[in-house]
Amino acid sequence: MTTKFLVVQGDILITEDLSQILLDCIPASTIRRVDNVPQAVKTLKQDGPQDVVFLLGSAASSVDPELMDLLSERAVTAVRVGVENPSFTEVLYDGYRVAMPFSTGDIERLLGNIGLIPKDDS
Repeated sequence: MTTKFLVVQGDILITEDLSQILLDCIPASTIRRVDNVPQAVKTLKQDGPQDVVFLLGSAASSVDPELMDLLSERAVTAVRVGVENPSFTEVLYDGYRVAMPFSTGDIERLLGNIGLIPKDDS
């Protein structure tokens, strides 16, 4: 079974950095990208669950009730990249958080923590 990834862009610089790191670790064909939280909700409803959802920048701070329900109902692993406000992180219960700035090692470690092994270069 192939793990599916959804990247919800919130900040173009974060997206570019994360995209390069992900492409070094996982097949590009497994990554889907959307621009914002409403599109993420639509994608999760139409295309079914994505195994890992990366919420970037402004999307990382979203507490949209519909998104939160979908993440919870579908047992999706959520990774919020760029949540800096410590008091805000207290209300999030849906997955992992990666502080800014992040490194390739941070993302690879996270992928390892959720049971994904970076792809071989062979």
